Amino acid sequence: MKKTTVLFEGGTTRIGDKGCNYMLANAVNADGDEVELYAEYEAPEGLTEDMVDEFDRKSYPVLKAEIIRQAEENGVDVDSLEFFQL
Repeated sequence: MKKTTVLFEGGTTRIGDKGCNYMLANAVNADGDEVELYAEYEAPEGLTEDMVDEFDRKSYPVLKAEIIRQAEENGVDVDSLEFFQL
């Protein structure tokens, strides 16, 4: 089975100009169609460098759960997803 890497990154939200953590994967479903899996978690106002690790630990499980939900909804084999490990 071909593995699909799920990116876990920090950046700017797709809607607006706020900071966020996000997960992104371009996976293939059971029909052979490419499906984008994307979830973001907005950063709190005033996030400082010493708060980043805590923010990552808080946002990671929420993002992962959303990516899994989208994969299941779109016929993507969840076992094919390779998640970054905190």
